[in-house]
Amino acid sequence: MIEVIAMLDKWYIRRVLKSDLQHVMENLLKGNPTYKDEKYHISYKFSLMSNEENSNITEGENDATEE
Repeated sequence: MIEVIAMLDKWYIRRVLKSDLQHVMENLLKGNPTYKDEKYHISYKFSLMSNEENSNITEGENDATEE
């Protein structure tokens, strides 16, 4: 992972990722788990991860936020 991060640390890659992540977050807030950057042909798709160790915990109970 460290080797890959060094290759991604370029201004033009950071700019594309920043823009894409903004669009991804907008889509996730709307309930759409996918986004495709048509210019660079990059597709993003998100799904819930299963947690087999704590399979009886419902969504939202296992986050790190404090109230």
